[in-house]
Amino acid sequence: MYTAIHILSMVIAVAFNTYYGYKLGLSKAKAALSSAFSLMLLYILMLVLAWVESGFKNFGAQNMVRTYAFAPLVFIVVCAVFKISYRKVSDLHAIWPMILHGVSHFACIPEGCCGGFTYRNGTVLCDIANAMTGTNALPQQALESVAALLIGALMFLIAYKKKFNLNGRLFYVMIIVYGINRFFWEFLRDNDKVIVFGDFESAVKGSLGLSNLSFYCIGMILVGIVFLVVFHIQDQKKLKAQVAA
Repeated sequence: MYTAIHILSMVIAVAFNTYYGYKLGLSKAKAALSSAFSLMLLYILMLVLAWVESGFKNFGAQNMVRTYAFAPLVFIVVCAVFKISYRKVSDLHAIWPMILHGVSHFACIPEGCCGGFTYRNGTVLCDIANAMTGTNALPQQALESVAALLIGALMFLIAYKKKFNLNGRLFYVMIIVYGINRFFWEFLRDNDKVIVFGDFESAVKGSLGLSNLSFYCIGMILVGIVFLVVFHIQDQKKLKAQVAA
C-alpha cells in the first residue's frame, strides 16, 4: 500500500504537469518528459542527501522536502536537456511538488510513520485528537497532506489568474510558503530533533526542537527569497533598458 500510493502520487504529479506545462506554452510531450525527468533527478538527489545525513550508512528515503532548496541546480540540467528557459522550468515546478507530497503523505497513515506527538490524557489536544482519531495523537499525516494540497491549489489559482503568463517566480513563492508551513509542522512531529529546546513537561510525550527537515525548510525559505530578489533586480534592469531605448 505504501509503495503503491507513492507511485500513484508520481503518476498524478506528472499527469497534472503535462496539462499545466501545456498551459505554460510547452508541448504536452515536452511537459510530460521534462516533468518525469525532473522528478527522477530530485528523487535521486533525495536518496543521496538522506544517505549523507545518515553518515553514509543508510541508503533510502521517501521525503523529497530535503531536495526543494537544491531544485534550482536541477533546473539547470532540465534546461540544458529540454531546451527550456530557466524561468519557464521554474514555473513548471511550482505546483506538482505539492501534489506529490499531498497525495504520497497519505501513505504514512496506514504505515504509521511520520506521525505527530502523543498527547497526555486530560489535555485539550488529547481531547481533540480523540475526537478526530480515537487515539491520543492528531492525524498529523492527513493534516500535512491537506496543507500541501491547499498550497498547490493556491499556486494554481495564482497561475490561472495570470492566465498562465508567469515570470519565473512561482516556484520560489511556493517554496517560501511551503517552507514556512513545513517548518511549523516539524515542531508537531514526533521525530528526532537535531536541536532540542526542552521536553514538554505536561501536555506532550516528546521534546520541542528542530529536526533535520526543519533546516531544509529554512534553506527553502532563504533560496526562495534570494531568487525573488534576483529576478526582481533583473526585471527592473530590463525595464529601465527598454525605457531608455
